[in-house]
Amino acid sequence: MNKRIEEHIKNKDYVRVYIEETAGLELTHFNGFILEQNDDLVMMIDTIDFYYDGIVFARKSDITEIRCREIQKFNKFIYEKENLIDDFFSRHLKLNLNFGTVKELFESIKENGIPVNIYCEYEKESRFVIGPVADFDAETIWVKHFDAIGEYDLKPVKLEYDEITYIKVNSPYSNIYYKYASEVN
Repeated sequence: MNKRIEEHIKNKDYVRVYIEETAGLELTHFNGFILEQNDDLVMMIDTIDFYYDGIVFARKSDITEIRCREIQKFNKFIYEKENLIDDFFSRHLKLNLNFGTVKELFESIKENGIPVNIYCEYEKESRFVIGPVADFDAETIWVKHFDAIGEYDLKPVKLEYDEITYIKVNSPYSNIYYKYASEVN
Protein backbone atom coordinates (compact mmCIF):
# COMPACT_ATOMS: atom_id res chain seq x y z
CA MET A 1 0.00 0.00 0.00
CA ASN A 2 2.89 2.41 0.72
CA LYS A 3 4.00 2.54 -2.93
CA ARG A 4 0.45 3.12 -4.10
CA ILE A 5 -0.05 5.94 -1.60
CA GLU A 6 3.26 7.50 -2.66
CA GLU A 7 2.10 7.51 -6.29
CA HIS A 8 -1.14 9.27 -5.32
CA ILE A 9 0.86 11.85 -3.34
CA LYS A 10 3.34 12.42 -6.17
CA ASN A 11 0.59 12.81 -8.78
CA LYS A 12 -1.69 14.89 -6.52
CA ASP A 13 -4.44 12.41 -7.39
CA TYR A 14 -7.97 13.03 -6.22
CA VAL A 15 -8.94 9.82 -4.40
CA ARG A 16 -11.66 8.23 -2.29
CA VAL A 17 -10.34 6.48 0.84
CA TYR A 18 -12.53 3.91 2.62
CA ILE A 19 -12.35 2.90 6.27
CA GLU A 20 -14.18 -0.26 7.33
CA GLU A 21 -14.65 -2.07 10.61
CA THR A 22 -13.32 -5.59 11.10
CA ALA A 23 -16.64 -7.12 9.99
CA GLY A 24 -16.26 -5.37 6.63
CA LEU A 25 -18.92 -2.72 7.09
CA GLU A 26 -17.99 0.73 5.83
CA LEU A 27 -17.56 3.22 8.65
CA THR A 28 -16.77 6.22 6.50
CA HIS A 29 -14.93 7.45 3.45
CA PHE A 30 -13.07 10.59 2.46
CA ASN A 31 -12.71 12.34 -0.88
CA GLY A 32 -9.65 14.45 -1.47
CA PHE A 33 -5.91 14.56 -1.88
CA ILE A 34 -3.41 12.51 0.13
CA LEU A 35 -0.68 14.82 1.42
CA GLU A 36 1.68 12.59 3.37
CA GLN A 37 2.09 9.21 4.98
CA ASN A 38 4.20 7.83 7.76
CA ASP A 39 4.47 4.30 9.12
CA ASP A 40 1.05 4.44 10.77
CA LEU A 41 -1.03 7.31 9.36
CA VAL A 42 -2.21 8.97 6.19
CA MET A 43 -2.80 12.73 6.10
CA MET A 44 -5.20 14.01 3.46
CA ILE A 45 -7.18 17.05 2.42
CA ASP A 46 -10.87 16.25 2.82
CA THR A 47 -13.34 17.82 0.40
CA ILE A 48 -17.09 17.93 0.05
CA ASP A 49 -18.90 19.23 -3.03
CA PHE A 50 -15.73 20.97 -4.30
CA TYR A 51 -15.15 22.73 -0.98
CA TYR A 52 -12.24 22.32 1.40
CA ASP A 53 -13.37 20.46 4.53
CA GLY A 54 -10.18 20.16 6.57
CA ILE A 55 -7.27 17.78 7.02
CA VAL A 56 -7.98 14.15 7.96
CA PHE A 57 -5.60 11.75 9.71
CA ALA A 58 -6.47 8.05 9.41
CA ARG A 59 -4.63 4.88 10.40
CA LYS A 60 -3.28 3.04 7.39
CA SER A 61 -4.25 -0.27 9.00
CA ASP A 62 -7.92 0.85 8.84
CA ILE A 63 -7.89 1.78 5.17
CA THR A 64 -9.54 -0.95 3.12
CA GLU A 65 -9.58 0.71 -0.28
CA ILE A 66 -8.22 3.74 -2.12
CA ARG A 67 -10.08 4.53 -5.33
CA CYS A 68 -8.77 6.61 -8.18
CA ARG A 69 -11.19 5.71 -10.94
CA GLU A 70 -12.69 7.73 -13.77
CA ILE A 71 -15.01 9.69 -11.46
CA GLN A 72 -12.09 10.74 -9.24
CA LYS A 73 -10.04 11.66 -12.32
CA PHE A 74 -12.91 13.76 -13.62
CA ASN A 75 -13.24 15.44 -10.23
CA LYS A 76 -9.51 16.26 -10.28
CA PHE A 77 -9.99 17.81 -13.73
CA ILE A 78 -12.71 20.06 -12.28
CA TYR A 79 -10.56 21.00 -9.27
CA GLU A 80 -7.75 21.94 -11.68
CA LYS A 81 -10.02 23.99 -13.95
CA GLU A 82 -11.47 25.81 -10.94
CA ASN A 83 -7.94 26.50 -9.58
CA LEU A 84 -8.79 24.91 -6.24
CA ILE A 85 -5.90 22.48 -5.73
CA ASP A 86 -3.20 25.06 -4.98
CA ASP A 87 -5.51 26.85 -2.54
CA PHE A 88 -6.27 23.61 -0.69
CA PHE A 89 -2.59 22.62 -0.51
CA SER A 90 -1.57 26.07 0.75
CA ARG A 91 -4.09 25.80 3.62
CA HIS A 92 -2.29 22.65 4.73
CA LEU A 93 1.15 24.26 4.53
CA LYS A 94 0.03 27.24 6.65
CA LEU A 95 -0.77 24.87 9.51
CA ASN A 96 2.80 23.54 9.74
CA LEU A 97 1.66 20.29 11.37
CA ASN A 98 4.27 17.85 12.68
CA PHE A 99 3.39 14.51 11.13
CA GLY A 100 5.83 12.34 13.11
CA THR A 101 4.21 10.42 15.95
CA VAL A 102 0.61 10.83 17.09
CA LYS A 103 1.91 12.67 20.15
CA GLU A 104 3.91 15.08 17.95
CA LEU A 105 0.84 15.62 15.79
CA PHE A 106 -1.31 16.55 18.81
CA GLU A 107 1.48 18.80 20.09
CA SER A 108 1.54 20.72 16.79
CA ILE A 109 -2.27 20.93 16.72
CA LYS A 110 -2.22 22.38 20.23
CA GLU A 111 0.56 24.83 19.30
CA ASN A 112 -1.50 25.99 16.29
CA GLY A 113 -4.44 26.71 18.60
CA ILE A 114 -6.90 24.95 16.31
CA PRO A 115 -9.75 22.67 17.38
CA VAL A 116 -9.74 18.99 16.62
CA ASN A 117 -12.60 16.72 15.63
CA ILE A 118 -12.07 13.19 16.90
CA TYR A 119 -14.28 10.34 15.71
CA CYS A 120 -14.42 7.05 17.63
CA GLU A 121 -16.53 4.68 15.56
CA TYR A 122 -15.28 1.21 16.52
CA GLU A 123 -17.36 0.88 19.66
CA LYS A 124 -21.07 -0.03 19.83
CA GLU A 125 -21.82 3.65 20.35
CA SER A 126 -19.91 6.09 18.19
CA ARG A 127 -18.34 9.11 19.89
CA PHE A 128 -17.60 12.52 18.45
CA VAL A 129 -15.39 14.93 20.38
CA ILE A 130 -14.69 18.48 19.22
CA GLY A 131 -12.59 21.23 20.77
CA PRO A 132 -9.05 22.35 21.50
CA VAL A 133 -6.42 19.89 22.73
CA ALA A 134 -6.13 20.30 26.52
CA ASP A 135 -3.34 17.78 27.12
CA PHE A 136 -1.82 14.57 25.77
CA ASP A 137 0.77 11.93 26.51
CA ALA A 138 2.15 8.92 24.63
CA GLU A 139 -1.18 7.04 24.66
CA THR A 140 -3.94 9.48 25.60
CA ILE A 141 -5.41 12.83 24.59
CA TRP A 142 -7.67 15.14 26.59
CA VAL A 143 -9.91 17.48 24.58
CA LYS A 144 -11.72 20.50 25.96
CA HIS A 145 -14.98 19.37 24.33
CA PHE A 146 -17.81 21.75 23.49
CA ASP A 147 -21.34 20.68 22.65
CA ALA A 148 -23.76 21.57 19.85
CA ILE A 149 -24.74 24.84 21.56
CA GLY A 150 -21.12 25.91 21.97
CA GLU A 151 -20.73 25.23 25.68
CA TYR A 152 -17.57 23.59 27.02
CA ASP A 153 -17.81 20.54 29.27
CA LEU A 154 -16.65 21.14 32.82
CA LYS A 155 -13.73 18.69 32.43
CA PRO A 156 -11.71 17.66 29.35
CA VAL A 157 -12.76 14.43 27.62
CA LYS A 158 -10.17 11.65 27.79
CA LEU A 159 -9.57 9.42 24.76
CA GLU A 160 -7.08 6.62 24.27
CA TYR A 161 -5.35 6.73 20.88
CA ASP A 162 -6.48 3.19 20.03
CA GLU A 163 -10.16 4.27 20.39
CA ILE A 164 -9.79 6.88 17.65
CA THR A 165 -11.01 6.00 14.17
CA TYR A 166 -9.89 9.28 12.59
CA ILE A 167 -9.04 12.88 13.36
CA LYS A 168 -9.95 16.03 11.45
CA VAL A 169 -8.50 19.52 11.87
CA ASN A 170 -9.03 22.88 10.23
CA SER A 171 -12.56 22.12 9.04
CA PRO A 172 -14.93 25.06 8.60
CA TYR A 173 -17.38 23.31 10.95
CA SER A 174 -14.99 23.04 13.89
CA ASN A 175 -13.29 26.39 13.28
CA ILE A 176 -16.57 28.32 13.29
CA TYR A 177 -18.01 26.49 16.31
CA TYR A 178 -14.72 27.02 18.17
CA LYS A 179 -14.89 30.74 17.46
CA TYR A 180 -18.22 31.01 19.33
CA ALA A 181 -17.79 28.34 22.02
CA SER A 182 -17.79 29.56 25.63
CA GLU A 183 -17.44 28.34 29.19
CA VAL A 184 -20.59 27.36 31.09
CA ASN A 185 -21.48 29.91 33.79
